[in-house]
Amino acid sequence: MPGCSHRAPFYSLSKRKVLVSGDIGCYSIGTLPPFNAMDAIISMGASIGMAHGANQAGLPEKMVAVIGDSTFFHAGLPALASAIYNNSATLTINPGQWHDGHDRPAR
Repeated sequence: MPGCSHRAPFYSLSKRKVLVSGDIGCYSIGTLPPFNAMDAIISMGASIGMAHGANQAGLPEKMVAVIGDSTFFHAGLPALASAIYNNSATLTINPGQWHDGHDRPAR
């Protein structure tokens, strides 16, 4: 697969009026030019919780959480469960990356 698979999602996010929270990982490229699309990065698994917390605090901007597949299964599920339970208006995306343990993209 030529190039970085994260370019297209971050290009798209950079064109929208949303705040983007992310996790550490290779998709942290979203914070850098030419995208400048990711607004906050704290730690593994924090993206969904940050987006949900911003929504619960009443932030008027729409929030998008970007999380990788390994981080999602390692630390993202509890935050997603909380966001769903509390009817959070938060969108969570996994930017279609290859999973380390397989020869095909995670689904």
